[in-house]
Amino acid sequence: MESQNDKSYVTSASRGKVLYFEWARCIGAASVVMIHVTSGIMDNHPISEVGITRALVWSEMQVALLRWAVPVFFMMTGTLLLDLRKDVTWRKVWGYVRRMLLVLCTWGFSFCVMQRVFTERSVSLTLIASSVLDLLSGKGFSHLWYIYALIGIYLLLPILRAWVATAGDRDQRMLLYVLFAFTCVVPTINSALGIELSTFLWLSSSTFYVLLGRYAHEKLDLDDRLFTVGIASVIVCMALKAYGILAAGDYWKWLHGPSCPLEAVWSLCVFLLMKRHLDKSYRRGGVIEQVASLSLGIYVVHPLFINLLYKALGLGPWSLPPVAFEFAIWCAAFFGSAITVALVRHVPVVGNVL
Repeated sequence: MESQNDKSYVTSASRGKVLYFEWARCIGAASVVMIHVTSGIMDNHPISEVGITRALVWSEMQVALLRWAVPVFFMMTGTLLLDLRKDVTWRKVWGYVRRMLLVLCTWGFSFCVMQRVFTERSVSLTLIASSVLDLLSGKGFSHLWYIYALIGIYLLLPILRAWVATAGDRDQRMLLYVLFAFTCVVPTINSALGIELSTFLWLSSSTFYVLLGRYAHEKLDLDDRLFTVGIASVIVCMALKAYGILAAGDYWKWLHGPSCPLEAVWSLCVFLLMKRHLDKSYRRGGVIEQVASLSLGIYVVHPLFINLLYKALGLGPWSLPPVAFEFAIWCAAFFGSAITVALVRHVPVVGNVL
């Protein structure tokens, strides 16, 4: 076995690298693709078409193995950008924002047009104008909410950094509790019960995760109590999912998304598990480094392939046997998007957007 000090490896001494973040980006990108492979069917077909067994397996797999990915991406963003050792000026903030705006104006707009074409089955100037409005309204491919959220987080960065620089540990914990209650717990109660309890704060759960990531990276370790709570949250969520599908005949989508408190607890546990076990070197120029560098691009581009396979070609669970279908669609979306991003990076001007 080669030494971790070998120059062919990226080690903890590599400047600007948090090693477990690179592993997390790879695993997270793969997880997000599988989320959309399955949710792309469940969002458009009832359980009777998907089949109870498949719907149950997909839902439970998402709860236990996949739904942590986007929260962990936000947590990594918070860890890196709220690092007070780094100088984050408004000029740098504008650079971050500009990059995400370019993502929306290129890929996001293309997706809006594609979605309109799938719906209206025609191309016209009116369709283009409607696509622009869809882009401004956040009504393109649903996964792009993450890009809109990042823009908001970037604009808040100087304020968040100033607060972190002066707040003590107790103040930081109290703010996390408040944000957790009003951006995760209350919205889930409202969705589950169909009521409108006031959240008091008009912030998304992404702000909570950004602050939680920085705090967890610097202050927390995974102890038995937290891990027990995390496992319990997964079990409860899986039980509710199973009940919804088997007894109520419903996917219970209010359990989906970063605003779900059960998902938040499990995401924190996964983040800390990675911190403990994946802070290890990897081969320079190898799969981990390559996929980590492409992770944002994979996230942005992969629904293009899923939509083409599902909507243009009409593929679905009925097309292939179980496991073979999921694996084939995942491979097409994951590797197709990775190759696309790698090729697009050679295009002048827009090549460095992803």
